[in-house]
Amino acid sequence: MKLILLFIFLSFASAAQVPAKEPETAFIDPEEMPQFKGGNSALMRYLQDSVKSKAMVSLEESYVLQRAYAKFTISETGKVSNVHIIRSSRVPRIDSLFKSAIEHMPDWSPGSFRGKPKAVQMNLPLKLELE
Repeated sequence: MKLILLFIFLSFASAAQVPAKEPETAFIDPEEMPQFKGGNSALMRYLQDSVKSKAMVSLEESYVLQRAYAKFTISETGKVSNVHIIRSSRVPRIDSLFKSAIEHMPDWSPGSFRGKPKAVQMNLPLKLELE
């Protein structure tokens, strides 16, 4: 009897729960990719200007510095979100500067699928050009 009452109680408790709203998924391969205003050359110039002016790389760090990769989302409105460094440059300070530069990017032209703006997941290689 206790088992039946427990079953009935759990049935009502689970029926009363409101299902969580599923998060909007970001496209990986939309029909039209998001565009940084000014194109890829402007994007690379922005990243170099944003990081290089703040990055003082020692001789030792320059030997271990590698290309890093960032993953982020461009929303339906062109805003940057969910920024993650997925492969480190091996210099944590440089990774932090790259992440901050991406988080503070100006708005992009959003990507689209079937003519409607959609959130798009982007991957970006990041290489600090030393002189």
